[in-house]
Amino acid sequence: MKRIGLVRFLLLFFVTGMISSCSDDDENAWKTRNESLFDALGKKEVVLPRYQTIGPNDTVKVAYDTLLSVKVLPEEVITDTASNGSLIKYKVLRRSGNTQTPYFNSIVKVNYEGRLLNGTLFDTTYGKNSTGPMSTLVRGNNVGGIIRGWTEVLQKMHVGDKYEVYIPWNMGYGDSNKGKIPGYSTLIFIMELVEITEL
Repeated sequence: MKRIGLVRFLLLFFVTGMISSCSDDDENAWKTRNESLFDALGKKEVVLPRYQTIGPNDTVKVAYDTLLSVKVLPEEVITDTASNGSLIKYKVLRRSGNTQTPYFNSIVKVNYEGRLLNGTLFDTTYGKNSTGPMSTLVRGNNVGGIIRGWTEVLQKMHVGDKYEVYIPWNMGYGDSNKGKIPGYSTLIFIMELVEITEL
């Protein structure tokens, strides 16, 4: 009887170890893929899966369940150093010609679409079920506010600008899962600065 209990314990220990090592391996593979993608942006051509944005200023109207592949050429990517020394990368999709830029303490309205590097759409203000642009304080704190990557990028944008932004995990949601977003995720946002409501 004791042998059966010992065998069950060892089997449970082995299976638990296998499950945790598989999830650790998966997490490490995801982290590596995300870091590799972020590092490659601006250095070589990168093909990203994405959903076509549906918005008031877009001429192409494609359903959200239509997955497209978008080439990001090295010369299109702008790399900037953030205030904490991390890198932020972005591609300018539209320049408005406007000169008004938000400050750290400004309140802004932003249209956006957020996705993972595999094309998974996790949040958007576009589409028929949206309530429209999100109003937010530029100074984020990642607890009920915007992520640090957004804070950095918004201060570079002018009203009317539209960027595709690549945010490394350490400037996004970090190493823990947040809803549909696994830890260590490079975040890809289409961001459109609609308005500065309070400078």
